[in-house]
Amino acid sequence: MKVSLKGTISEMKMKKLIAVGLILLLLVGCTLQMEPNPVEEPGMEAELLVSAAASLANSLDEIGDLFELHHDGISVTYNYSSSGALQHQIEQGAPVDIFLSAGRKQMDMLIEKGYIDHANSVNLLSNELVVIVPEADGQSWGDLSSLTLSEVQTIAIGEPLTVPAGEYAEAALVAGGAWDSVKHK
Repeated sequence: MKVSLKGTISEMKMKKLIAVGLILLLLVGCTLQMEPNPVEEPGMEAELLVSAAASLANSLDEIGDLFELHHDGISVTYNYSSSGALQHQIEQGAPVDIFLSAGRKQMDMLIEKGYIDHANSVNLLSNELVVIVPEADGQSWGDLSSLTLSEVQTIAIGEPLTVPAGEYAEAALVAGGAWDSVKHK
């Protein structure tokens, strides 16, 4: 059973896939129109470097394959990690053409430090916190306090210090008064 889920997972995945694909194509299209085509000789290939939150890997891999089919001479290379780790890589000089962060905090820090021009920043996707439990559970889950039940032995969230989804999960559990009871799980 899912809590606070507006659509099915397949609908959400499809919406995310379409949104990311459109923005990726738009950003690459604008970049290629503003700069001379780096592929000047037949057989030469340009590389588009995308650093993205690991949660986008499945969608971006599919989009990248489609993009490469329609753009001869351009290959897409992905660097997937937590948004915090990607932020640090960019600050250390890692080459990146497109940065897709799962958290606003990491993007804001890179803009503040001058690594990203605010004019080139777009709010593309949003996160929604969900709780997934085994189907055979038979429980009726109405809120996060159900996670405090003794029969719930383990919960899994992203690392709150580096993964925005983990930060959001911790904030929701704190707001719901359940964090102190579940943080050991």
